[in-house]
Amino acid sequence: MFSKKTAFIMAGFIFAIAMASANFAGAAEWTPLVRIPGLPATGTVNLSMYLIGLYNFMLSVVGIVAVIMLIIGGMRYITAVGNPSAIGDAKDIINSAITGLIFALLGANQLPLDTSEIHMKGKWS
Repeated sequence: MFSKKTAFIMAGFIFAIAMASANFAGAAEWTPLVRIPGLPATGTVNLSMYLIGLYNFMLSVVGIVAVIMLIIGGMRYITAVGNPSAIGDAKDIINSAITGLIFALLGANQLPLDTSEIHMKGKWS
């Protein structure tokens, strides 16, 4: 549909607009329409505070889903009754849940290193 050159130019233009928008939005404070748990109940927030709150909320959702998948994998392992394919499927579910939880927690440890300057200043500058 588009040539590679046109698609590359369009992608660069969209990227530049997105970066400029994030820069301007981070400097301004606003009252969010959707409150995320962990944000101040009243008052205004900036983009960095909102993104950190969203990340923390999604991290808790990932933890809950990982625990549910561990329970499902454990129940499938218990009810496998010696069936090798069912045992293998249950082990895959358990390993995937643990791996996803490890990646999520490692990402949570990296977030303060990446946003320490943003969090202290409160804007994208």
